[in-house]
Amino acid sequence: GGVRRPTDHGLVYVDDRELARRTPLARATWQKMRIEGKGPTVRKIGRRCVYLWSEVVEFLESHRSAMSSTDESAAIRPHRPAP
Repeated sequence: GGVRRPTDHGLVYVDDRELARRTPLARATWQKMRIEGKGPTVRKIGRRCVYLWSEVVEFLESHRSAMSSTDESAAIRPHRPAP
């Protein structure tokens, strides 16, 4: 799955597939930003590149004007931990 369960510290990590599902940006956009060193901090867990969900939300909110979209589907979808 794209979302790791919260750790003992309450941290939630998401991969680029989950980001594409929950944000207005495509998976390729997240991958390009990672390669160019832009966007939120990327962490490696094994071979996976993941992002701390709270940092993703902060990044998107700080860049909201650049992504100005009136499309209702472009909203940031809240994280809901897997059951």
